[in-house]
This record gives sequence, structure tokens and C-alpha cells, in this order.
Amino acid sequence: MKGIQKAGVKLGKVIIEIISAQIIKYLTSEEFKNRVEKMLDDTISLIVKVVLKENKRIENV
Repeated sequence: MKGIQKAGVKLGKVIIEIISAQIIKYLTSEEFKNRVEKMLDDTISLIVKVVLKENKRIENV
């Protein structure tokens, strides 16, 4: 029984290492950088549009 537990723990550690390596690889990739950059650009554009719209509304009051 202990042998199975030890094997399970070792297997679990290897799986975690593999997944961690893949996450790190993705987070440092150009694709991830581009997606974050686009998301930030889109978010900033939306914020600017809302602020400009609100300013126009305030000016017209």
C-alpha cells in the first residue's frame, strides 16, 4: 500500500511539473503577450469612449 502511495505522489509531482512548465511556457510566449496587449488596448479604448460620451452628456446639460 505504501508503495502505491509513494508512486502516486511521485506521479502527481511529475504531472504538476509538466503542467507548470506548460503554463510558464505559455505565459512567456509571444501569443500571450499579444493577447494581453490587445485586451488592454480594447479596454482602454472602451474607457476612453465612455469618458468622452459622458463629457458630451455633461456639456449638453
